[in-house]
Amino acid sequence: MTAFEAFQLYVALKQHFNQKTYDYVKYNGKIKTTYSQFEHRRDRYYFEKLAKHENPKGFLISNFIHNTSFWVGEINHNQESEDIYISWKRRQESFEYLFKQCISDKLYKHSIEDLIKIPENEYPLIMVMYLQKIVSPETLVVFVDSIRCYNYWNKSLKQDIVWDSVSKLILKYKPFLNYDVKKYREYIKTIVDRD
Repeated sequence: MTAFEAFQLYVALKQHFNQKTYDYVKYNGKIKTTYSQFEHRRDRYYFEKLAKHENPKGFLISNFIHNTSFWVGEINHNQESEDIYISWKRRQESFEYLFKQCISDKLYKHSIEDLIKIPENEYPLIMVMYLQKIVSPETLVVFVDSIRCYNYWNKSLKQDIVWDSVSKLILKYKPFLNYDVKKYREYIKTIVDRD
């Protein structure tokens, strides 16, 4: 990967995670950038460094999930950004195992209804668990997609600043996760709704 390609990747993913209208997957990462734009940037060095990373796309996705408004210079000289990537990579490599472990260890005590209902002036339990970092972003996205509670939450939590942030994560991160919705829905129902 060249520094210019790293720049294009960064701009495309930044737009994906920050703009409602741009979809990285739909447009296959294509973005209107020119080499001339890149050439005039003072931060080209950071893109040269990013281009040498073992997985520039994964590195950027993991850091955009953590902070959607980061600047590429912040993550290139930052051990925390590399730690975020390593943690994300581990979760990707053990995706199914970690999901099942989370459901079995942390969610089994609750019914699906308890996990998704919205108490007055509160948030759904599984969303609270995500905000408290008990549940990973991947588990939240798969759970919400599998149980199909997004529209209910979106209708009930309109104009809530916390929901806006979580909603954006769910919608923007989902295209980068590869999973079988039916399989995960059955697993959730088997563990969470057992008597």
